[in-house]
Amino acid sequence: MNVIPLYRFRYADENIFPFEIARFEDKLIATAAQQPRRDMFFNIFWIAAGIGEYYIDFTHYNIRPNTLFCIGPGQIHYCKTEKPIKGYALFFEEELFHITGLNAFFEKVDLFKTFGNESAIYFSDQAAQYINQLVSGLFIEYSHEQFGRVDAIVARLQLLLIQAQRNKTNAHSLPPRNASDQLTRHFLKLVEQHISTVHNLHDYAQWLDVTVGHLTETVKAETGFPAGVLLRKRLLLEAKRWLAYSDLTAAQVASKLQFDDPSYFGRFFKRETGQTPNTFRAEFGKTSSPS
Repeated sequence: MNVIPLYRFRYADENIFPFEIARFEDKLIATAAQQPRRDMFFNIFWIAAGIGEYYIDFTHYNIRPNTLFCIGPGQIHYCKTEKPIKGYALFFEEELFHITGLNAFFEKVDLFKTFGNESAIYFSDQAAQYINQLVSGLFIEYSHEQFGRVDAIVARLQLLLIQAQRNKTNAHSLPPRNASDQLTRHFLKLVEQHISTVHNLHDYAQWLDVTVGHLTETVKAETGFPAGVLLRKRLLLEAKRWLAYSDLTAAQVASKLQFDDPSYFGRFFKRETGQTPNTFRAEFGKTSSPS
């Protein structure tokens, strides 16, 4: 069965913390980046040089110098390059911020949302100089065993995320953090964890200990979409992933996503997209298959 590969973070040593960094000039990294994949950890790609396109789920972005790509767990991504990429690939798990006491900081970072989020952040030449310093410094720290190595890496990674968040915030107004924002974030996190098996908004409201009405209105106030709409959007994205990047039949995808009746899955998909699952798959294959 042809399905998109799913990668989990692999530790070279059980005592090593969940962070890795490599250069794109490494042929293994460059080759891996050109194959569709999904990871159960976070990716940050710093593009110092190169031209091409990066595909993240069903959005494509221009690859150009001074670009930072932020990719969250589960997102399907790959690139097509016209000129070789130079830069760095960073991989880490959320656990990194828990074991270093920075989980509250990471919860504020708004860079890795699966939908409703721009995954590419473009920096000016001047701002890129500082990003280059941070990322090259991360690579040096990671490459040498010395006193304070973990602390230095986490500090630089934190600064990198801060600079990325500031750059993004300058382009898109960031709402203040409050109880509504926290509830919305928890809801979206639960959706990411359970979308393949739980489609009923009532279940999410129960887990969050709020009413369906309160959850619906809170999420709408924070995102512009009611909670139920975001739930359907996320379910649709998962269906598209399976249809586009596997050879499962539409009926098998329906079963994978816990639809009891394949015909209901077909109606859901057509209602949301205007296409049948098989039509979507055929159209995607014509326009977007990686070379």
